[in-house]
Amino acid sequence: MTTFKTLPDALNKPTDARPSRIRQFLIDPRATRRRVLKMFTGAGVAMGLGAIGSIPLSRPRPAYAAAYEEWLNSCQGYYAASTVCVPTSAYYGSDNCAPGSTWHREDRVRQDSCVEIRYTHDPTSCNGRNAWVWRGNGPSAKCSDGRRYVENSCGSDFSAFSICRTFLDDEPQETVTPVEGGTYRIENVNYGSFLEAADFNVTHSSGTGDATHWQATFTSGGYLQLRNVDEDRRLRFKSPTELEAQTWTGTGNRTQWSLAPGSTEGAFVLTNKRTETNLAARRGGVLISHDGDGNKAQWRFVAV
Repeated sequence: MTTFKTLPDALNKPTDARPSRIRQFLIDPRATRRRVLKMFTGAGVAMGLGAIGSIPLSRPRPAYAAAYEEWLNSCQGYYAASTVCVPTSAYYGSDNCAPGSTWHREDRVRQDSCVEIRYTHDPTSCNGRNAWVWRGNGPSAKCSDGRRYVENSCGSDFSAFSICRTFLDDEPQETVTPVEGGTYRIENVNYGSFLEAADFNVTHSSGTGDATHWQATFTSGGYLQLRNVDEDRRLRFKSPTELEAQTWTGTGNRTQWSLAPGSTEGAFVLTNKRTETNLAARRGGVLISHDGDGNKAQWRFVAV
């Protein structure tokens, strides 16, 4: 075993010194230039491969793929889409996002001689994914989760749940006016969710399947009717007094809607011909009749 006491002195020759194998090789008359270069090249390649293998990014991580996935429009029921990143007690500093990215960083940063900050991402904190995109009353925001560890050799260490929150520069949405025979997903401005039919009932959800596809037709009076592609029934309120949305096979006044531009660019307010009230969304996927025309009663038509 080598200890500090047994390390050789740089100036004095050890009593049990043995000739260097490298020296013996070099003074060997068979040590041609090619043999020497081959030996050192082989050793260099071995050392290089070993060094590359020790770099963390050279090895795929099992959680890498999951870490960079996001839910759009909601956190799959964990939080309402009207909430911009939770919890409010998390760390929201400007340093926890990967440079030039909307994802939580995962690296180390030396702040000074005492403090080093370590960042990690959490691949499953939002129902199996790392992030979610909030779309509500205001600019869209992305919330990517992780932790921030402060390692202080001159004081106390501490850590905190950390969220990389970035407000997305959404391009202005072009007004999409439904046309005869066109098929659309109908998106609520406040929740970023879509009208979805389910056994005569109509809700709003983050789904994008056939149950969220609606075909537009117009009556001779210019009123819009929306036929669900999956159920082949039209959107209406249940009755003049039961003001919940449903699908129905009829074509009466309760299946007819007028369109008026909303206060949000590209959005419309849908007013029922029979009840003279507006279609609005509430939390929990509920749709109601409402007199107001705020974001919950405004809808965008997305062509499919």
